[in-house]
Amino acid sequence: MGKLLVLMVVAFVDMVGLVMLLPLLPFYATHFGANAFVVGALISAFSVAQLVSAPLWGRLSDQRGRRPAILTGLLISAAAYVVFAFAGSLWMLLLSRVIQGLGGGTIGVVQAYVADASAPEDRAKSLGWLSAVTSLGAVTGPALGSFLARMWGQMAPRLASAALCLLVSVFAWRFLRESRELRRSSASRSASSTT
Repeated sequence: MGKLLVLMVVAFVDMVGLVMLLPLLPFYATHFGANAFVVGALISAFSVAQLVSAPLWGRLSDQRGRRPAILTGLLISAAAYVVFAFAGSLWMLLLSRVIQGLGGGTIGVVQAYVADASAPEDRAKSLGWLSAVTSLGAVTGPALGSFLARMWGQMAPRLASAALCLLVSVFAWRFLRESRELRRSSASRSASSTT
């Protein structure tokens, strides 16, 4: 569990940053004159981009490692939040949502990291913990975003999402190890314990 704690912190903070903006998105969009259809398109753009990019992230992580894929996805998401924060039109909002979806396509890579870093008998439990912390982030994010908007205005949650994603990117770069290293070290420990 300890070796997955860093990944769970990353997943939690990333989810907080993502859903912090979701309840406020219709207000931003209608400010630029969006109708209900456009608001729906903005919300679904993330999922469409995530759907398209997820297999590509999976292939990249198999070839280059889970850690580089996760770090790249976080940096792409951070860039998307910066675009969102300073968007001056509906097209910029749409672009930011698509970029967010591209960065968010690493969810399968995160799950693969858990599978790599967990013993087979602990894999389901570890995936359960990952699901729990991301759900906690999904609950916390909207409340935090609404609080920030109420206290410091509508720009606050936009900047907070970008700042959170940048911070968690630095945190992951510093503390997240490649899952193959974790798997090899646990395999060598189990081999030495059987001899």
